[in-house]
Amino acid sequence: MNSSKNRWYILSVLTFAYLVNFIDRVILNILFIPIKSEFQFSDLELALLSSTSFILLYVTLGIPFGKLADKFSKIKLAGIGCAIWCIATGAISFANSFWFILFCRMIVGVGQAMFYPAALSLIANLFSSSRRATAMSIYGSAIGIGVGISFLIGGWLNDVAGWRSVLLWLGFPFIFLAIGIFFLNEPDNNSTVPKNNIPKTNLLKLLKNKILIYHLLGYALFSAATNSIFVWMPTFFQRTTNMSTSEVGFLVGGIIIVAGSMSTISGGVIADYFHRKNPGSRMRFASVVSLFALFCWGLLLFSENIYWRSVFLVPLIFTSLMWFGCATSDLNEIVGSENGGFAGGIYLFVVNLIGNGIAPPLYGFVNDYLGVADNPYKMKFTLMLSPIILLGAGHFLWHGGKMLEENIKSRTN
Repeated sequence: MNSSKNRWYILSVLTFAYLVNFIDRVILNILFIPIKSEFQFSDLELALLSSTSFILLYVTLGIPFGKLADKFSKIKLAGIGCAIWCIATGAISFANSFWFILFCRMIVGVGQAMFYPAALSLIANLFSSSRRATAMSIYGSAIGIGVGISFLIGGWLNDVAGWRSVLLWLGFPFIFLAIGIFFLNEPDNNSTVPKNNIPKTNLLKLLKNKILIYHLLGYALFSAATNSIFVWMPTFFQRTTNMSTSEVGFLVGGIIIVAGSMSTISGGVIADYFHRKNPGSRMRFASVVSLFALFCWGLLLFSENIYWRSVFLVPLIFTSLMWFGCATSDLNEIVGSENGGFAGGIYLFVVNLIGNGIAPPLYGFVNDYLGVADNPYKMKFTLMLSPIILLGAGHFLWHGGKMLEENIKSRTN
């Protein structure tokens, strides 16, 4: 039996692990300048190491690991996955080539692909539909906090001891966290989630679900715009100002920690409020938020000094992270709790393939094409891709949300 206390304890442990997940996932982003200086990598190569190398196995293995999470111990899978990515992150500190870093980042992807669908399915099963977005948003608050801590600690430790020490200390010590997760008590499956009469299914049938397709495309595009902040905003500030790595880390990281954590939690609470009033309305809420994010991008990119860029970065971060609780909580509404882990793997594949695998190197390619290394201010034109992408996100989420609302009404009548 899953008591309320046990549910929240498991959620807190998984949230902390997800925080570490994001620290290790984005840590290279704040280290672009020193790594580029040592190895003479191009912006495209940096993006490949930061995102695409990690994503290759992360998205490929997400679906089979998601299927595995529906059959075997989710807790054990999450613990093993955590151990794998922590070891691989620490190993990058010994890197001597592009290919060594590439290999380690791919292994980070393996570990996080094992962890993510298992954790997502666990939380979905522990909390009822009316509270699920709140639980997911608490879990998702680790994104902003993790990214912010990564930039804060990474920037400071790089200035003090070098980029290799950053990876050493943000990788190996967290193996103890993985051991703690592995020995958690496995909760009962689906004990708080009512059946919604959607049976187990296969990949082809899920991909014929138009609501799921709109959901995946909408949140994948939203993710692409959000990840452009995590991947390129620190470098944008460094290149267009005289700020050091630690100064940029404290500025951008501090804003992400405060605005990002508040955003994901409040986004989930507000989305649950609308869902209780009108079941299925979370997607349309996210669509409206994407338009606010688009407006904030415009304000930041057309600001000419560091003060106003910093000011407008706050609402940009806030609006760019409100979608997480909505995205993950709606999966069970669309495909049913029996397919939660499987759908989580598909979500991981599509959203991260587009948001992490394709978008960051595309930005890097455009940077190299525009000659940003010689004229850093041209990077503004690269980042204009983000508001354009958000237009597509808003379109898919609005229309997918309308279909989901109608689908839920037809099932309950």
